[in-house]
Amino acid sequence: MLIQVAYANKIQQKVISLNVIEGYKVLDVIRLSNIDKYFKEINLDDDSALLVGVYGKKIDLYTYELQDGDRIEIYRPLLKTPNQKRLERMNQKTNNK
Repeated sequence: MLIQVAYANKIQQKVISLNVIEGYKVLDVIRLSNIDKYFKEINLDDDSALLVGVYGKKIDLYTYELQDGDRIEIYRPLLKTPNQKRLERMNQKTNNK
């Protein structure tokens, strides 16, 4: 099966393609990709903090069954929620009046 592992930060992005046999779990493929060697902020030792998805849909590291052609995306934690950003913009508009 062809699987891709993708990650991006503000500076760079990386997509690593791997051929794996059926039965591999998401975390196994992420570890095989060695993507953490390119991005020091990825900590594979604490997989409970790892947020991942396949083509933009959040998945569970342990139960998702990979399919040929899947792209595993590792997500960065949000610094601010969309609601927080909206409130900040609203407050800026109010203060500028």
